[in-house]
Amino acid sequence: MQNSVAISALRLTDDQGRPGPLGFAKPIAASALAAALGLKIHGPDRLILRIGHPANNTGINGSIILEDNQSLDSTIAGAIVITQQGKYDMKLAAIKEKDITAIVYPANYPSQSVSVEIAKYLYWHCGTELLARSIHPSASISELAFISESVVISKDVYVAPFAVVGPNSYLGPGSSLKPRAVIGSRDQMSSQFPVLPTNSFGGVWLADNSAIGAASHVAAGCFGTFTFVGSQTKVDNLVSIGSTASIERECSIVACSILEANVTLKKGVWLGPNVTVKEGVTINKYAYLGSGSWVCNAIPAFTWAAGVPARAFGIVCRCKKKLLVSEHLAHCNRCHETYRINGSQVTPVKSVE
Repeated sequence: MQNSVAISALRLTDDQGRPGPLGFAKPIAASALAAALGLKIHGPDRLILRIGHPANNTGINGSIILEDNQSLDSTIAGAIVITQQGKYDMKLAAIKEKDITAIVYPANYPSQSVSVEIAKYLYWHCGTELLARSIHPSASISELAFISESVVISKDVYVAPFAVVGPNSYLGPGSSLKPRAVIGSRDQMSSQFPVLPTNSFGGVWLADNSAIGAASHVAAGCFGTFTFVGSQTKVDNLVSIGSTASIERECSIVACSILEANVTLKKGVWLGPNVTVKEGVTINKYAYLGSGSWVCNAIPAFTWAAGVPARAFGIVCRCKKKLLVSEHLAHCNRCHETYRINGSQVTPVKSVE
């Protein structure tokens, strides 16, 4: 395996402090990859700098690889798509129009198998980027905690006894891990991507003043991406968060909840105890999920939902008080906020951002 390259966490962040993906230490040409695996390419040869995840295919840093079932409409110029012989002719016009290179494999080759083989080859021969280790002197870290090499621990971080910080983990200022919390593990990947011997060089990114409860578990991101926990988000005890989940600021996740891979929680979402959110589901801002809910579909903003499967029962304020609805307006008796209702859309009359 090629040597890995350590990079600064600051190099990855955008203007909003969100991390971009990690890439390969030594990029490889699409033609070289195809030749090594006995495949073919159609279109111009380009360097593969990272693997794109279907849930995050906007592409940063150059070319990406997408699954065969990913819509070409959402790819970018310069992308590399894995496509099956026989389906290729149907996609030819779109590939040419968008300047996309196709790696083509035989029709009797299962789609998931070829993507796994490509991933294994790239990780083994190209090496990966890793976070450069950095631990601020003000951080309070128990001697009984386990800290991996490629981690960034910022000022005023607290890591309790028996907590585990896996590779490529970033702990922002003021964040905390309670006893036996585990972040950056590799054992809960997306169902679209099985666990590989070299499965994921992604990581976990805890923004400032976030907290992970006792015996909770946050899986590492897939294929160079980060599982993200936003600023001032509080995760209670015995919570499981799957790979490549994106949890925005000021969310609350109460004990014994499960978020599967690729889940998105928008700002201010509140999940009650024992809530399960299925893979790929988005819960929009300030939604409130009742205890024991099973969330299989997207939840609109400011919605109070509960049940198995979860369904809407009303509208809630950002302060979590149920709103009184009158025609197309709703009013909160607690914080006196007013909202305009248009079908399933709820909009604050005065911005709450």
